[in-house]
Amino acid sequence: RLLDRHGEDVLRKRKNRYYSPELKLEIINKVSMEHRSINETAIEYGLSSHGILCNWMKSYKENGYTIVEKKRGRSPTMSKKVKPVDPNDKDAIIRQKDEEILRLRAENEYLKTLRAVVQARKDRQPKKK
Repeated sequence: RLLDRHGEDVLRKRKNRYYSPELKLEIINKVSMEHRSINETAIEYGLSSHGILCNWMKSYKENGYTIVEKKRGRSPTMSKKVKPVDPNDKDAIIRQKDEEILRLRAENEYLKTLRAVVQARKDRQPKKK
């Protein structure tokens, strides 16, 4: 029925298709407000399967009837940024400085170990004449 309605172009669409939150809400409202079947609505909008719509509806109900967009891609690993501290809060300043000192000490230990490993490799290699 999907091919009859939309033709072969529906099958040629990309694997990871993006659906905007507005479109998702419109499709969910067709099913919930107008009492249309999930299969019929999925075919009407050219969704690859009715399971996609079922997942959207489940997520919609679990999140308090709001559309939540998933973030795409891998999350950054080094995203920790230093938060500005109130200059009048001395305890917060001391805490921040202590954290920075610990981080720098750990970094120094890592660099010393790395340097020792590199030096040991150089010492093992035979010298060229």
